[in-house]
Amino acid sequence: MREYNRKNAKIRFISDTDAMNEADDQYSIVQQMLTEEIEVMGYVAAHFERKHGEGRERSMQKSYDELKHLLELMEYPEAVSVYKGAPRPLLSPDEPVVSEGARFIIREAMREDSRPLYVVFQGTLTDLASAWLMEPGIADRMTAVWIGGGEYPVGEWEFNLSQDIMAANVVFSSDLNLWQIPISSYRFVRTSMTELQARVAGCGAIGAYLFKQMLSCHMARAMDTTFSEGTPESFIYLFDNYPMESWCLGDQPLVSLMLNEHEEEYEVVPAPEISRDMFYIHSGKNRPIRVYQHIDGYLTMEDLFAKLALNYGKS
Repeated sequence: MREYNRKNAKIRFISDTDAMNEADDQYSIVQQMLTEEIEVMGYVAAHFERKHGEGRERSMQKSYDELKHLLELMEYPEAVSVYKGAPRPLLSPDEPVVSEGARFIIREAMREDSRPLYVVFQGTLTDLASAWLMEPGIADRMTAVWIGGGEYPVGEWEFNLSQDIMAANVVFSSDLNLWQIPISSYRFVRTSMTELQARVAGCGAIGAYLFKQMLSCHMARAMDTTFSEGTPESFIYLFDNYPMESWCLGDQPLVSLMLNEHEEEYEVVPAPEISRDMFYIHSGKNRPIRVYQHIDGYLTMEDLFAKLALNYGKS
């Protein structure tokens, strides 16, 4: 068991994650735990659903179990608490899905601490919308960072947004301090399977697991001619978007912003409304949010590889 002591960290940090959705969440979770500048106050397990493969039933529980498993492999089994988030999307824009995860977000936001609190979302925004509906006072006591949404200014189908469009509209119309990392930014944080084999697989039990999970997910997509992000596509389209030698680690930018003093390239725009088909409606009614246009993928990935090597060796 390793000691987890981040009492001198500059930042408080909560991650809400659909950890068992595919294989990129795990890499971000590991990097979060190994980053000295942040103290992870806890994790919240999120629900998810895929049109091809995983249904929503028990998905939140699977995310919860995966978080516990990752902490065990990292030798931090009791270092931080894991909470269960909403098991489903919102049914009404006025009714939260009450969960221990939403209550935890509220509790940490309202707690007195001089360090800023960042609550990051690696999937759906259900727990953020629910926490705000339960306690609107959290708005000026935290910064929410979300990986999700289509490219600006038009929008498009995007997986994390598709999980709960209603929750996204609740958050976008709220007074929460929100930073958004849309698909046009996060998809450029990429690595190759060869690089993961060379620089991750040999880093102890956690490195072996990270690589095995990625390889399994990679091969499952390569063999599934019906796989697509939302709509049926051809086998050629699949390989154009998910080439055999590379993968997008789309959740890593959440650590990038903490490492780089939030100085990545962004613009401040009024939060749009979001249509049912996930296009942006720029009515100008909502308050401004940050939308990140560029993430330093090199810094992000090199930091991950170095932390794995230094903490878990290279066998």
